[in-house]
Amino acid sequence: MEFVRTVEYIRAPRWEKTTYNRDKYRWLPKGDYPLDLIVKDCRNIGDENDPVISIFKLEDRAYLDRILAGWAVIRSKNQGVGFIIFDENIPGSHNIRISDDLGTTADPEINELHRNLKELTTSRTANLVNDVVLTGTVDSRSEEDLVEIVIDAHAHGYLSLRNRIQPYWKTILGL
Repeated sequence: MEFVRTVEYIRAPRWEKTTYNRDKYRWLPKGDYPLDLIVKDCRNIGDENDPVISIFKLEDRAYLDRILAGWAVIRSKNQGVGFIIFDENIPGSHNIRISDDLGTTADPEINELHRNLKELTTSRTANLVNDVVLTGTVDSRSEEDLVEIVIDAHAHGYLSLRNRIQPYWKTILGL
C-alpha cells in the first residue's frame, strides 16, 4: 500500500529530485531541498495544538484519478494538480501517527481513504519530506487533464456530494 499527497500543480516540480541544485538554488547542499517543501507544500491543517498533513491511502493506483477528481472539485478553480506517491511505512519510521479521519471531497468512497499525519514536529516533518522526496513518485495532471478526470468521475457517479462541488466545476459539469 502507498499514500498520496496532493499539492497545487504549480508546486509539483519542486518535489522532483532533479529540480534543485541548479542555477536558482546554488546555495543548496547536495541532497538537500528548500524549506518550501515543508512550509508551503506540507503546510498543515488542523489547529496549532494538533497540526496534521492530509493524505489519502492508495491501495490501488486505479483509485488515483478518483482521489484527484474528488480533491479538485472542492477547489474554487482549476490549476491542475501535482501529487507525490510514497510508501506507507515512511510516516511511521519517523514516529508520525496516521489517523483514519474522514475526508471532505465530493466522493464519499474516496473520503474513506483519507488519512491525517499527526504528532508532527519540525524534525519529524523534515525527515518525512526528505524520505518522501528521495523515494516517492512525483507526477502531475494539467488543467486539461484534470477536467477530463473530473468529467469521467462525474459520469461514473463518483461525485455524489454535490454540495461540496465548487461553482467553477458545477459549470463544467453542467450542474
